[in-house]
Amino acid sequence: MKIRNLLALLALSSTAAIAHPGHDHSSDAGDHNEPFVKSNWGGLFFRNAAEYMLPDDAGLKNHLVKNHGGSDVDPSTSDLYTTIGAKVIRFTVEPGAGIILEDSEKFGEGNFHGLALENGGKNPSFYFADNERHLVRHRAYPDSDVSDYKANDSVDKYFADGGSFNPTDVELHPESGNAWVFDGYGSSLVFDTKNPKSIFGGKSDFTTSHGGAFYKGNWVVCSRGSGEICTVNSEGEIIERFLISKGNMPCDIDFIGDYALVGCLRGPGGNDANYPGAPCYIYHWPSKQIVSTIVPKTDFGFELGTHIHNAAWWPQVVDGKVAKLFIAFSFWNPGDFHLVEVSGLPLNWLPTDAE
Repeated sequence: MKIRNLLALLALSSTAAIAHPGHDHSSDAGDHNEPFVKSNWGGLFFRNAAEYMLPDDAGLKNHLVKNHGGSDVDPSTSDLYTTIGAKVIRFTVEPGAGIILEDSEKFGEGNFHGLALENGGKNPSFYFADNERHLVRHRAYPDSDVSDYKANDSVDKYFADGGSFNPTDVELHPESGNAWVFDGYGSSLVFDTKNPKSIFGGKSDFTTSHGGAFYKGNWVVCSRGSGEICTVNSEGEIIERFLISKGNMPCDIDFIGDYALVGCLRGPGGNDANYPGAPCYIYHWPSKQIVSTIVPKTDFGFELGTHIHNAAWWPQVVDGKVAKLFIAFSFWNPGDFHLVEVSGLPLNWLPTDAE
């Protein structure tokens, strides 16, 4: 998911400063129970942030099994929000268990496939892509009126002909603030829910427009089935197709400055008996150079981390600077959720809008 209005663009022109091979990570690891370990591929260091846990709730655990999920960050507080089923969990910068946002909905009703934070603070509001109920839901917390958007024949002939609306992601346009929906399991169209004539994609362009983000004036879309990440300009034209590698199924992409985080449902060799689990790639996006690769199931022993459904940056901002950086992993089939801390990116160079 796109972290909206949080980070100004980096002024880096190359990846030469990314890895920091001479950086002393002992000071980073000394504050935590679990040490940082170097990526098997790349220059970054990671640690299992086990001090952040899901709340101990029976209903949550039951729905976690079939969870898809997604995450977004409140730039005003650095709170992280993630979805389990049709529930939203908030993590603060303080270690501990997340808190379930109370509402009147029952567990098991619907499946929030992705979310976008509209407004943060004490009463956050969100848009949710719900593929089970075939809608995009908007609501604020605590309990408030719920409004649902369902695609119809005003959007595209696909829906006029009875095609199903099965959204897999929703993102807010950073300029208009409108919710754009990725109809990944339906038409593979991407469009503005408030102005559906602003539309692009479809099955001729994307095998599955599963998720995406906004980057430097363009939409960046994960075409999961083809293993491509496509850049789409304001005219709806695909101006770049970037193939990760054969066998990869990218589900979503998230940006912090010029660094892209790509979680994959499956990586190369997914049908092999010794398959280590799905990879997550960190790219310097302008150069398309891989900074590091993580395989959460193998690298951290996340036994349920076979498939990555969503990977999102979680920057914790102090005094206008990113003090710590995490990755929020949502796994699918079986479902699970874990946080991993990242060390090695030049965080002190990442300015924020708070400045």
